[in-house]
Amino acid sequence: MGRPTFARPRTRRRWRPAGHPRARRDRAPAVGAARGAAHAVRGEPSTRGARRYKRRGDDPLPARADRRAREAEGRHHRRGVVVAGDGPPLDRVTARPHQGGRPPVAAEPPVRDPPATRRAHPGAQGALSHTVRRPIAAVVALVLVAGACGGSKKKDVARARPKPPPTTTTVPAQYPLTGLPVTNAATAARPALTVKIENAPEARPQAGLNSADVVYEEQVEGGLTRFLVVFQSTDSDLVGPIRSLRPTDPDVVRPFGGLFAYSGGTKKFIGLLHATPLQDIGYDNLPKLYEKRPGKRAPHNVYSSTARLYSAAQKNLKPPPPLFTFLSSGQPFAPTAPPAVHLTVPMGLTKADYDWDPAAGNWKRTTNGTPHLLEGGAQLTSTNVIVQFVTYRTSPGDFDVLHNPVSVANVVGTGDAWVLAGGKVVMGKWSKASPEAMTAFTDAAGSPVALLPGRTWVLLAPAGTAAVTR
Repeated sequence: MGRPTFARPRTRRRWRPAGHPRARRDRAPAVGAARGAAHAVRGEPSTRGARRYKRRGDDPLPARADRRAREAEGRHHRRGVVVAGDGPPLDRVTARPHQGGRPPVAAEPPVRDPPATRRAHPGAQGALSHTVRRPIAAVVALVLVAGACGGSKKKDVARARPKPPPTTTTVPAQYPLTGLPVTNAATAARPALTVKIENAPEARPQAGLNSADVVYEEQVEGGLTRFLVVFQSTDSDLVGPIRSLRPTDPDVVRPFGGLFAYSGGTKKFIGLLHATPLQDIGYDNLPKLYEKRPGKRAPHNVYSSTARLYSAAQKNLKPPPPLFTFLSSGQPFAPTAPPAVHLTVPMGLTKADYDWDPAAGNWKRTTNGTPHLLEGGAQLTSTNVIVQFVTYRTSPGDFDVLHNPVSVANVVGTGDAWVLAGGKVVMGKWSKASPEAMTAFTDAAGSPVALLPGRTWVLLAPAGTAAVTR
């Protein structure tokens, strides 16, 4: 890079007659004027420390206008200072001719004060380091940083931008309705499926009840009972016979939602079902999901399978929340609870009995004194049995074909409850704050009763009717 030069300042002169108080006297360019000049290379103001000075020979120091000539004596040994490119030395002053033909008058230069003590001259390379190297180094650094950032901008953005997580359904470690370990992720992620099953003598033996997670038994008209059979963790190739819904059903199954399969019902009862989030997959809406089995008389001949019923499930349905509190595998049920070996629950004309089988670790069901068998010969069994004592009322204006009034169980509120598991019984309370709420079962101290993992039967029994043998 060449040596920097500095533009010489231009001055405007205005003629005034001699002796005018503001008459201008010619002066040599001041050092400060050159220092404020624009940089010849970049067109920017020079920095103060960027000047390089050229040493010339000794010149006489003139006296300033406001001092006598002798005041400058004794200083001739100093050298004049010239800024490179600014012209003649400061101390060489020429006469300026008067305008109008008058004789020239020598301009009396002012007396300069001695210059302040300066540091050692940096030399040409040092001056460049002050004037050029620092700005250029800064610019080069910025260019390099910008180039480095620009070169990897796309890669850095791609690397920094997190990928959205895939939309998945969290699979619980346990099935929500049984508390058993999950063995099939797809099954654990599907909604609950409730099927209304008949329990009249003509309906026995039924199919599919031992594959259910939960079974509710309710009293209906004519002293009969019906089952609300809830599937989620296990399938059944045959389920039935499927019958009509009742007004108790919506409030029982509303908390865990899912699909509701049934065959027929009054407009009033179907309206109650449609007021819930449950998906209606009844026979009247989707008859292709059902079959009428030959050899069975109507209306006890409508059957289906869990696979066919689940095929109609909407994609937005979610798995049910945990219905009960379950113990971990291997934990004993209520260690301080009293033993129980037999339970009797009369519900109208239907009497249900449960006997504890210690070898099998479950309760075996008997109906009206006869072992309750299913198609294939297996007896109804359950890991847990809950007796939820409720009150029944008559649904106004509703009768069956035999003019029997239709009963409705009051399942919202509170009442007594017995919980049987592991050959023991805990006598406590049940509570349900609203139709949407889960039913809680607590012991006498108000603590939740934890069930054994497995299938649970809940009998909505009229208050004061059940008995337990210890």
